[in-house]
Amino acid sequence: MRQSFCLSYLDGRGYFTFDLSVGPPKGYPAYLAELEYKGSLPLAQSAAGGVIIIPVLVANKSTKTWSSTDKDYLVSVGYRLIDQNGDVISADNPLTPFDTPIEPGKSETVEITLNAPLKGGDYYLEVDIVRSNSDSEAITWFRRKGSKTILIPISVR
Repeated sequence: MRQSFCLSYLDGRGYFTFDLSVGPPKGYPAYLAELEYKGSLPLAQSAAGGVIIIPVLVANKSTKTWSSTDKDYLVSVGYRLIDQNGDVISADNPLTPFDTPIEPGKSETVEITLNAPLKGGDYYLEVDIVRSNSDSEAITWFRRKGSKTILIPISVR
């Protein structure tokens, strides 16, 4: 079953269509990823302040090997939490490392650990790949280089 809907960002970035499987058609060759939510339906739900485990299949469609231990080219999974109005609730979140390096054309399923907001409501988790420095500070988000993100609905009660 595929679900889709549109979410309007207030910052003028336009509309994003939610689809459980999304990938980039174009972008910088070193920054291409394909992300797919691997959880069950209905989508992620939690009590306020609870922990949600979000499984995401990450496929390396780039020209570089991604490693979460290579100090010269650290690559991990990151996310932003967005509310129903399109406002970013949290952007500086822990990064999820890969278990092993992912070569071009290969993939790995990662489990993102999300601490649910304390306020109940419906949210979206925007998942992306991020290149960072050794202090886990983002150097660049792949979406800024043309790669597509995925939006995963989160329900907090």
